[in-house]
Amino acid sequence: MKITIGIPTIDGKMTASLALFLASICRSKKHDFQPMCVERCQPVNFARNLVVKAFLQTGDDVLWFIDADMRPDSTTLKLLDHLESADIITGRAIAFATDSQTGEFGTLYVAAFDHRSPPKGFGSVFSLVTAPTEIIACGMACTMIHRRVFGKVPLFRQEYGPDGQALRGEDILFSNDAYQAGFKLLYVPEAQIGHEKSYDLGYIEQAMNKAYTAGVGGGQQ
Repeated sequence: MKITIGIPTIDGKMTASLALFLASICRSKKHDFQPMCVERCQPVNFARNLVVKAFLQTGDDVLWFIDADMRPDSTTLKLLDHLESADIITGRAIAFATDSQTGEFGTLYVAAFDHRSPPKGFGSVFSLVTAPTEIIACGMACTMIHRRVFGKVPLFRQEYGPDGQALRGEDILFSNDAYQAGFKLLYVPEAQIGHEKSYDLGYIEQAMNKAYTAGVGGGQQ
């Protein structure tokens, strides 16, 4: 199976660990990794769509999005074991965050959504998931998308509320559109990848609550 690796960036840079990871997997004899596509553009949905456009000009089977600020490890490749199991396959994206109210530092799992209410505080319902699980939306930090999804689902776009504030991110919107179109989304917790920087817990909670309210998980369907 031929796989294009797509890396959307704002400034054309990526983490050192991602660069090393790419160099190692492109020597793989098990899978046919094609030259990666790095697109520099703002906002990020534009960069993602440029990656998709480049991918569709190839004859490759799968587009593997890896965000430029990620730190892959040896488990990240476990996504490949599930290529035939779903249309969109995503790994466990780990983020570190600080609670500005208490000063507490902890771990967040922010890449996947299901029908339950949004998580509060550190961890999430997905911190307890140990087996591949079907979901209804996901981020694109480390996500594989089969070619058959494109053309059946609108491309990446940002959604805004009446106040001009972002509701769902382009990745959550795209993946939930795919779910609504009948495609299968699979969360693979054993395939892990970390964010390079840490976040404010309140900011993450607010973003996830907006996504649910706008129609992902516990919100409207």
